[in-house]
Formats: sequence, C-alpha cells, structure tokens
Amino acid sequence: MPGHGDYKVNDRRLRHDGFLKIEDVDFEFTRYDGTSSGKQTHQVCVHGDAAAVLAYDRTLDKLVLVEQFRVATVRHHSPQEGWITEIPAGRVERHENARETARRELAEETGYDLTLPPKDDPAMPARFEHIATIQASPGWTSERIHIFFVEVEEKDRQNDDGSLRPGGAKRADGEDIRPHLVSPEQLFADIDRGLYRDPKLLVAAQWFRTVGASRSRSGVAGRMPRLTTFKFSADDRKQDLEKRVLGIWTGNILDIDGIDIWVNSENTDMVMDRFFGTSISATIRYYGAEKHRNGTIYRDTIAEQLKARLGGEIFVKPAAVLVTGSGSLMATHKVRKIFHAAAVYGQLGKGLSADPKISAQCVTASLDQAADLNAYRSRWWPDRFLWSPYRSILFPLLGAGSGGRKPPEIARAMVDQAVDHMRRNPTSTLNQVYFLAYDRYQLDVLTNELKRHTGEHLEFVAAERPR
Repeated sequence: MPGHGDYKVNDRRLRHDGFLKIEDVDFEFTRYDGTSSGKQTHQVCVHGDAAAVLAYDRTLDKLVLVEQFRVATVRHHSPQEGWITEIPAGRVERHENARETARRELAEETGYDLTLPPKDDPAMPARFEHIATIQASPGWTSERIHIFFVEVEEKDRQNDDGSLRPGGAKRADGEDIRPHLVSPEQLFADIDRGLYRDPKLLVAAQWFRTVGASRSRSGVAGRMPRLTTFKFSADDRKQDLEKRVLGIWTGNILDIDGIDIWVNSENTDMVMDRFFGTSISATIRYYGAEKHRNGTIYRDTIAEQLKARLGGEIFVKPAAVLVTGSGSLMATHKVRKIFHAAAVYGQLGKGLSADPKISAQCVTASLDQAADLNAYRSRWWPDRFLWSPYRSILFPLLGAGSGGRKPPEIARAMVDQAVDHMRRNPTSTLNQVYFLAYDRYQLDVLTNELKRHTGEHLEFVAAERPR
C-alpha cells in the first residue's frame, strides 16, 4: 500500500498572484496497485493557515455564531444563498499562531475579548482547546483550518461602563458581520434539519455535541441525571423483575459503555453519515473505524460491513434492521453489535421523512432481531457455555433528527412499543432496554412517556445524578 512519501512534485509554476495565489503543479504518485500515476498537472490555490473558534457563553448557556454575506455561495440566486451562518474565523497572520488568530477573530466579530497568556505559558492551550485541523477543500486549495473551542462569559464582551461590545468586524475591509447567540439544543436541531452549510461550524458542533456538551448547563454535567430507570411491576408475570428494566441514558452517547447493542438510525439507503457529520450515525461510524495513532482512518469498519450486509441492494424497506459488528467500539465502549434501523425514508419531491409508526416498528424489529441472535447463539455457538447473551440495547429517538419529527410523537410510539414488547415477552434474555436523551428536552419527553405506564406495568426506580 502506498503511504507517506510515495509521491513526487516535479515543478510548480505561478499562474496568478493576487488575493489568491494559483500555481500549476506537476506531480506523480504511486497508485494503490503499486503502479505509477504518470505525470499529472493540477491547479492549486496556495493559501496559508486559518483559525476558527466555537465559543460557549457559560453565563447564558449559548453558543456564539456569526452571520455574514459570502458572494461565493451565490450560484442560482435562490433564497438559501448569499448569507451564511458560521463560526468566527480568519487568516493566521505572520506574527500570530493559530490560537492568537482565534482570539483576535472572536473579539473582532463578536465582541468577546479574551486575553491570552504568553505563547510559552502552559495555560494557553487550555484556554483555547484544539478541536481539529481540517482541509475544507483538499481538491483545490492547500488551506488548513485550525478549529478551537473556548468558554466565555457575558462579562468578556462588556465595556468598562457595562455596555456590550457589538462585534461585527471591520467595515473598512468590507465586512458586515452579525453575531448570533444560539442554545446548544437549537443548534443541534437546526443542524439535523440541514440548515447549516459551513464545514467549520459542522465539525465544531459535532465535537461539542459528543465531547463538549457535558460542560454546558443543559448537558450532563448540569441539571440532568445520568440514568433514569424503571422496572416492571412486581405482579407482572412473576419473572426475574429486578433485571427487567427500561431506562433513559442522558447526554453524549460516547459517555456510555457496557451496553451490548447500539441502535443506529439510518435511512432506507442504509448509507451512514459522513465522519464529520453531527448525527449518531457519524459518531458510530467514526469511533467504530480503525484508525492510525494520529486519528486518521485506514478502515471504515462499520460502514463497510453495512454495505456488505446490503448484498448489492441499493435500499431496504422502512423499519428494516441490518446487523453489523461494532468495530473499535467493542474495545472502547464494550458495544458488541450495531443495529442499523431504517427509520427514515425518502419521498420523491419531499426529501427525507419519518413516521412514528415506522419508529415503533423499528423498536419491535430490533428487539426481535436481538432475540433471534440469542436463540441462534445459544443453540449453535461452539462453546455456548462461555458465550454471553445480548442483554441490553440502546435506542436514540429514531426519526427525530433528519426525519424532522418532533421528539414527543416519536418518544410515545417507541416507549409504548418497548413496554408492550417486554410485557409480552417476559422470559426474553434481552431484558434491559434504554433510550438516549442528549438534552434536557428529550429527557423530559421520555420520562413523561415512561411515567404514563407506571402503576400499569412499570414502577420508577431511581434517577442517578452525574458522576
């Protein structure tokens, strides 16, 4: 396999030297089959590094975004073009490092002015935390964007007289920027609806959703309990009731381990979200992949297995469930299987849609699939006395993201189906069913739906505070 250094740049010729520097680059490289690509020539926009920053105002529990006009987005003069929402960003000047640029751009564009310690101060990287370095369009430009996260407070944008600095950048440079303060819940909901197009924002939001959200007041470290559990009532078929539970895990799915099966919400194409997406599908795909020590991926493990499970088909029926391994999530989170549920389906002229009935059917299909796996393994596994059955499963709200459905209607359908299924299958080996609530709103919705069944089939057990 070709690797680092298996290429040769033969010549560079300057074609244009203005705000953008364009070069004709002659090069050749080693193909994956070991042969040479031969001489090729591409045009490359030679661009220096840039820095961007996602700021979280912990006083207001808001994320700081900016909106401005970008003429490069105008192609067909449609309403979605022209103005774009992003995070503060700018070019790294010669006298700066990337963190200093992030601080400067944040102050200029939003009014949040932070003082950085000296470059050699160990506190500097702690204040502006590095999220990722990306090449947003590697097919034509050499630009790298260093993305950071920083916590701020409302006082960081106050003048001495108590007034707020408006931000807005430099009118002399032709910039007209309007800051936006958005709650984490609203940002994630808008991203799931496809309202944002800026890759810097999408990468930073994915990081905040999976890593940084626990620091927000609306996240796990704030008001939410870690796990809320209910058990089936003592008179329910007289089974081993202490182990038959329904529960709600909160916050970041990556903070959860020890659950045998994670359910992944997919569309009927069964194509997983891109690595830098903000969905659970993207999270499962990235963290299940095999990676080099520097974090780059060399095998797209779960997505490859899912493609193989399709067997050449290009779509499945709604509510179908395909099973794959969990890749690296087995080692890091003790996840044994991923169930890919077709909870979202496409309609001509309407885009992606979801239906609470389909979400409920996905619950039944997943629980039935787990029971079938347990039955098969217990019967045919060579050393079945050493094999441990699948006992627990985790469901996100299927269809409440890209499907556009509201969490209450999805939660009611899924909880009702799970309660009914467990009531009708009291001897099932899989006896722990959990739902995932990544914010306070989803937690309240799921808790209310489970409480509807208390006294009838369930009784509340405990709500654990964050650990």
